[in-house]
Amino acid sequence: MTHRITLPTVAALSSFAAVGLAAAPVAAMSAPAAPDSDFARAVESTLAEVGEGVVTSFETERTGYDVEVRLADGTHVDVDLDAGFAVVRVHPDVERDDDVDRVADSVDLSRAYAAAAAEAAGGTVAGIELDDDGGYDADVTLEDGTDVDVHLDESFDVVRTERDDD
Repeated sequence: MTHRITLPTVAALSSFAAVGLAAAPVAAMSAPAAPDSDFARAVESTLAEVGEGVVTSFETERTGYDVEVRLADGTHVDVDLDAGFAVVRVHPDVERDDDVDRVADSVDLSRAYAAAAAEAAGGTVAGIELDDDGGYDADVTLEDGTDVDVHLDESFDVVRTERDDD
């Protein structure tokens, strides 16, 4: 069963991000953004397992979720969750992008998620991560089943949206 992040969580995520937490590590937030969203539940389970860190990638997978985190000590881990948000495995993130170290202190995946979901206009965000330029790339499935990539800059503005023809 695939869990999807739906557009109704956008308002909660947007209002949470708007209170000035853009540069705060996700673990430092007092409450998760939209606690009923798959994104927030996956982040909460991940950080409960690994401790304080900055979430740099979230992806919905066939059997659950994959969350990448830069820990407080600078190391990176990849956390696999099942569909019920239980931690299945924590392992070093050996496939990570080296640019994550450059920008990880200012990552706000909650705010990037909200911007991508707003651009999706009824679609669902299946994954979001940092891009090589300090912005964000989101994988979105529109209501008609079309997959698109939404590219955001570091200010969470949509730079471009392109159909994913892969």
